[in-house]
Amino acid sequence: MAWRDVILNKRVDKLTLKQVLLEVFQSSIEQSKIEIDEIKIIGNITEMADIEEHTRLVCEVSLCQNDEFMFMLSISILDEQLWTENDIEVVSKICSKLGCKALIENVNELAPSIMFLVHPDGRYEHITVDPDALDGFPVEDSYFKG
Repeated sequence: MAWRDVILNKRVDKLTLKQVLLEVFQSSIEQSKIEIDEIKIIGNITEMADIEEHTRLVCEVSLCQNDEFMFMLSISILDEQLWTENDIEVVSKICSKLGCKALIENVNELAPSIMFLVHPDGRYEHITVDPDALDGFPVEDSYFKG
């Protein structure tokens, strides 16, 4: 089940991303411990068909055609015990650990151009963006090697 698209202003290597997701979701969801091998980083939604049964969180990465916010994470939570409504808090923790800012959609707005800009210190604000500049395209295969 899709949780959030998070668009970072920093490109992150696969191992760092996986570790940060582990730490953030472990600290945010106290009643449900998650292990590193239960998180899968993919480059295309078609790879969901190959996800192992024990996988609890999937993060599809892609690049955006935006000069500042270029690294999109499409996070899907496969285990309802990991689900959280505290999305801004979780995204802020991701930003804090990575030292970056993020854009996330405002689910209460009908206009896709109105988003939240989340800062690593927990602050957030509404901003207007060009949604076409945030369309994702696949990262190169080298990202997934190693």
